[in-house]
Amino acid sequence: DRLNAELGARIEAISAKQREVEVLNDELRRQIAARGRELAERLSHMDAGEIGPLPRFGEGEIIGGRYRVLRLIGEGGMGAVYEVVRLSDGGRFALKALSSGGDPQARARFAREAQICANVKHPSVVSIVDVDVGQGGFIYLVMELIVEGTTLFDVRRRNRDNIPWTVYVLAQVCEGLAAIHEAGIVHRDLKPA
Repeated sequence: DRLNAELGARIEAISAKQREVEVLNDELRRQIAARGRELAERLSHMDAGEIGPLPRFGEGEIIGGRYRVLRLIGEGGMGAVYEVVRLSDGGRFALKALSSGGDPQARARFAREAQICANVKHPSVVSIVDVDVGQGGFIYLVMELIVEGTTLFDVRRRNRDNIPWTVYVLAQVCEGLAAIHEAGIVHRDLKPA
């Protein structure tokens, strides 16, 4: 009986901590959404000359005084994505730096999408944890880094016969897309790579 009571108390303490974490996560999402709104407003009024070119970051460089670059994950037309570590707690994240191209409305849209995505809570959608304008005027957002391993493109290229697995993965992708579509965002850069 004593062990059951002790176990029950531990379970209740863990449940209380979990509820506290959920409240803190909800508050964080609200703060990111508010920051996204402020950035969207500010970016929509900035001239092209105020937005600097996208810098290339090397390993060990500090971004925004909060993130240290570990490596470049990839780059494309919209910018570059880096694996970073948050200096305050050692958490690892993906930092997407937006290239300077585009009109003020495109930059503001990027910030608004970060604001909206901050409120999307779905297991198939990565969470955004920060959005800001870096020194020199480039825009960046920081999101969960939860996917390790290979890409869907690589897996499909090596193992074309595993249709059930592919359908299972694509179903999760579709569920995530549905969640962001419900929030008013159309993902325009989805690819298996």
